[in-house]
Amino acid sequence: KYTHFIKHTLLFVSHMSVFFLSVSLRPKFPEVYVGDDVTLICNHKGGSKPTKWFINGKVQPHEDYSMLLIAVTPENNGMYECEQAGSKSDPYTLTVLELMVMLVPPAVPALQGEPVALRCVVWGGPKLEQAVFYKDSKKIESTSEGTYTITNATQSDNGKYSCHATYRYSHISAEAVNTTTAALPHTFINTEPLILHVLTKKASESIFWTWYHGVFYNIHANLSYVITLKKTIIYLSTIHKYMIIY
Repeated sequence: KYTHFIKHTLLFVSHMSVFFLSVSLRPKFPEVYVGDDVTLICNHKGGSKPTKWFINGKVQPHEDYSMLLIAVTPENNGMYECEQAGSKSDPYTLTVLELMVMLVPPAVPALQGEPVALRCVVWGGPKLEQAVFYKDSKKIESTSEGTYTITNATQSDNGKYSCHATYRYSHISAEAVNTTTAALPHTFINTEPLILHVLTKKASESIFWTWYHGVFYNIHANLSYVITLKKTIIYLSTIHKYMIIY
C-alpha cells in the first residue's frame, strides 16, 4: 500500500515598480517665441521628490518637479533633463524663436510729392523700445515711435528700407530686451504714367463706356485713360473700384 503525499508550493512573483520619466512643456505651444512664459514638467508615475534638473548636462539648483521659465529668450535654448530616484528622463530640446519684425509699407505705392509712412511692427505685441530705420543698409533715423515718415517723396527716396526693433515685455526688467531685424521690402516712388484699358469681347460700336472717379464724378469717356504724376495712386484704386462700363 502506497500513500502519496502531494506538497503544494506557493509561488509569489514580485512586480518591481518601474517608472519612466519624461520632460513635457506646458502650455503645449507648437512653437515657443521670445517673451513666452512656459513650464517644463518632470512627468512620472510613482516618482518621488526631490527632482534633479539638468540643462545641457549641467546640474541645476532647482529641485521641484516643475520648472517655470518666464519671458524666455534664445538664452533658454538647450536640452532639459530631469532625474528622480536614480531614474533619468530623455532630453527635451527647448528652442525659442525670435519674434517676427515687419516693416509695413503704405497700402499703395508712393507717388512723387506725396507723404510716405513706414512702420516697424513687432508681431506679438511687445512694448517697442526703439526702432532704427535703414535705407540701402545705411541708418537714417532712430525713434521710439516706430514710424519713419517721408513728408515729400522724391526720386531720391527710392531704395530698399529695413528696420531693427528693440522691444521688451511688460513683465521683464528694462535690461531684458531683445533686438531683431525686419525683412527688406522695396519701397519706391512711382514716376511713370499709368494707362488703364477697357477690354471687351463685344462689338465696340454697340457699347458705351464711362470712367468714374468716385461714384458720381465722370472723368473720361474713352477706352483708355492715362494717369500722370499729378494724379495719385489712390485715385487709380478708386477708379478700379468704381469703374462702370455700360
